[in-house]
Amino acid sequence: MTSSWWVGGDPSMSATTPVFCFAYAGGSAAIYHGWNRIEPRRLANFCGVEYPGRGTRYTERTRMVIKDLVQDATERIAGLGLDRYALFGHSMGGLVAFETARELVRQGVRQPQHLFISATGAPGAQSERPRLQGASDATVETELLALGGTDPRILAEPALRDYAISMIRADYSALENYRYHAGENLTCPLTTFSSEGDALVSPAQMLAWEDFTAGQVDHRLMTGDHFFIHTQATDLVHTINDALTVSAHQGSLV
Repeated sequence: MTSSWWVGGDPSMSATTPVFCFAYAGGSAAIYHGWNRIEPRRLANFCGVEYPGRGTRYTERTRMVIKDLVQDATERIAGLGLDRYALFGHSMGGLVAFETARELVRQGVRQPQHLFISATGAPGAQSERPRLQGASDATVETELLALGGTDPRILAEPALRDYAISMIRADYSALENYRYHAGENLTCPLTTFSSEGDALVSPAQMLAWEDFTAGQVDHRLMTGDHFFIHTQATDLVHTINDALTVSAHQGSLV
């Protein structure tokens, strides 16, 4: 297996539950690099999924369609032959995680032990995210600064700025062209994370995720803006570990 597919964790560690983590638009798997150090002796083994064309896979062709990102992740995860696994995604990564779970199940892989969706509107929900197709670089840069997820120092360096803009264009194109196709619902438990301070996705909008699994759904309220994933990592990791502990116990009783 090529280690560049995963960042921060090793999904082959048998005593843990791999949690495959998907980044937000314009991000890379590096945002999850330190998560395994927060609660190192618990169940979750956080494995950041690197998208093609960025981070450790920067030499590969960038994918501009959600379906392609899902297919890429599905091939890697299905090939591991895991007895248990979970998925986490923030913002755009939530859609990729959700669709990856659906595709894995369609291909005969068992249901995820748990699905965690963070700051992601449910499929079909109206998005507050501005459309950037055809927008100028200056407009894209303004959007990056407004969202707050990009270090201004990156945008001050021309080469890094161009790279950041190209990544956000690719991911926004994927989001703008995404269409949900109804099918059999998942049956795994699902936990959502949201914040009142998020200008893109409100806690009320996250309630719609209840329609996309037959399993138990839990909603967790965080503090911060759309990128609370950076400031609330400890709480996120703790909640994920607690949820995996509960589901593992319930599974042992079946």
